[in-house]
Amino acid sequence: MKTRTQWLMTALVGCCVSACFDTSVQPCEVIENEDGSATIDCGEEGGTATVYPGEDGREGPQGVTAPDEGGAQKPAPSALSSVSVPPGAACEFGGVSVVLEQDLDGDGVIDGDERSNAQSTTVCYPPCPRGFSLADDGSGRCVQNTTCEELEDCSRGSECVAGACAPMCMSGFAREGGACVAATPEEVSVGVVHACARTSDDLLHCWGRNDQGQVQQTPLATPFVNVTTGPDYTCGLTLDGGARCWGADVYSQVSAAPTARGLIAISAGRGTACALSQAGNITCWGQEAQGRVSGAPTGSGYQAIDVGGSAACAIDQGGHVECWGDDSEAVVSGAPTNAGYTQVAVGASHACAITRDRGVECWGSNASGQLDRIPTEEDFLELDTLGAFTCGLREGGFITCWGLELAGVISNTPSGSGYAKLGVGNDAVCAIHPSSGLECWGSDDFELVSSAP
Repeated sequence: MKTRTQWLMTALVGCCVSACFDTSVQPCEVIENEDGSATIDCGEEGGTATVYPGEDGREGPQGVTAPDEGGAQKPAPSALSSVSVPPGAACEFGGVSVVLEQDLDGDGVIDGDERSNAQSTTVCYPPCPRGFSLADDGSGRCVQNTTCEELEDCSRGSECVAGACAPMCMSGFAREGGACVAATPEEVSVGVVHACARTSDDLLHCWGRNDQGQVQQTPLATPFVNVTTGPDYTCGLTLDGGARCWGADVYSQVSAAPTARGLIAISAGRGTACALSQAGNITCWGQEAQGRVSGAPTGSGYQAIDVGGSAACAIDQGGHVECWGDDSEAVVSGAPTNAGYTQVAVGASHACAITRDRGVECWGSNASGQLDRIPTEEDFLELDTLGAFTCGLREGGFITCWGLELAGVISNTPSGSGYAKLGVGNDAVCAIHPSSGLECWGSDDFELVSSAP
């Protein structure tokens, strides 16, 4: 039968627990085996090793008695001692050497000859866990980091804030300076029947119709840096730039999402989605109709991208607009040829872009008044469109909308200032205001207005 005791290093020669290592970080166990051997176990990373008595020894370690040939019991002294191994070539993080001495001749005393024939083994400590570093006093101790340069310098449950490790904020809270405050909306995307918002804790909140799982399948515990809604599916970019999509998968717009990391932008359209890499390469997947996937530009250096109903557009590093896909409404061939554009937004059958001087230009179909009453102000910061109307965010946080009036999307546009972000759907709009949070207006057929968080 084995006896297992937590080894607190009290037997170390010339060394106590606090001077050798933090046992809560570098725990080792000594197991006294029934065959007289002793095993030291430092976990999966540190490994194990066993020391055995000499061939003639029948007695167990640490005074455990063993029967003689007649079955009688007699004391059989032995000694188990240990010494620390300092960090170095033998053990990078230090270790423990265990020595097992046996009374081989059975005279009740461990003499010099028996001591010289002692068995020994060494086990190295495992590397320090996340958030701990090797002490600089040569003891092999792991000490908890208090300063940091990146997240991995801090233990789990902590984050690196201004060069110091601090406890992570609870769910629903985000870091603001050195304090945890209630998370607030930072980004919003509105589709045809559902919408999603990303809050300052990088978590997503989606609402509206859930017929394809576009709401219910949202990864609630996964941090995202970007979110985009298609007609019946959703895509987002995780912290490492990975693409994740969920919802309707008729054209593999969910299952065919790229597996590469390092993406910086993503846009979901009708059956087709596209993403932009750090190098400015464009990757598209999903429905191929009219070259929506294969027609994507193959070069690098692109700065912005947007996918609409049946076409997509991108802006290269020179500020030129390039479009591909369905050209039945001249969204592709009607794109401007000048340079200096900074953002592009593609709707169901039209598109708009912000010029170098922050004005707006639109092209494509005007069947529903998409190109009527285009604003003349030159202070636009952001544009968004999905159906047959467009909204823009202007200097000072003012919102201007134009095109087809549906369910008050234009007439009910807030007149105040200070708005920071907006998301335009098929017949509803949402905007983020620092003081009032998320505001939505337009059609409430799928509770996009009344169920907004």
